[in-house]
Amino acid sequence: MVSQLQKSPEVLMLLVQHRDALAFERLYYKMSPIIWSFAASRGCPPTQSDDIVQEVFCRVWERPERFQGRATAKTYLLGIAWNVISEQRRVDNRVVCTAAVPVSPTTSSESSTTTLDLVDLKSVMRVAKSLLPKTQSAAITLFYDQQMKPQQAADLLGCTVNAFHCRLERARRKLYKILRSKTDSV
Repeated sequence: MVSQLQKSPEVLMLLVQHRDALAFERLYYKMSPIIWSFAASRGCPPTQSDDIVQEVFCRVWERPERFQGRATAKTYLLGIAWNVISEQRRVDNRVVCTAAVPVSPTTSSESSTTTLDLVDLKSVMRVAKSLLPKTQSAAITLFYDQQMKPQQAADLLGCTVNAFHCRLERARRKLYKILRSKTDSV
C-alpha cells in the first residue's frame, strides 16, 4: 500500500476534495516550498511569500472542487499563486489617495490635494507590525489583512477566542504607540 506521503500531488488533491485533512497536510508539505519559491522568484519578499503560500492553501481548502484534474496539481496551485500575487499587486498599485485640505480658512471653495503614497504607508505598517511579538502580529494580520473572523483566526492560531481578542487588543495598543512615536518624530 502506498503511504500518503508517497502519493502524487494529484491524488492528494482528489483526497482533499473529500476533506481528508491528512492529505491536505501532505499536499502542503510537498507543494509549499515550490509555491514559496515561485512567489520569491516573482519579487515577493520572504514574509509576503509566506502569506502567498498560506492564501493559496486557504483557497484550496475552501474550494477543493475547483481542481478538476485537467492540469497537474503543481500547475493548478501555481495558477492560484499567480492570481494571489496579481491581486496583491493590484492593491499595492492603488497608491494615490487624495484628501481635500483647505488652503485658507476664509475661502472654503479653494482646496489643494495632498497625495499620500500608500506604498509608504504599507511599508510603515509592515515595519510597525514587525516590532510586535509574533502572536500579536499574527492576530493583526489575520483579522485585518486576511479579514478572518475571530473564531477562524483563533482556531488557526491554536488559542481561544478570548485569547485572540486579548492579543488583538494588545497589538492595537502597541501599534498605536509605535505609529504615534513615528509621526511625532516626523
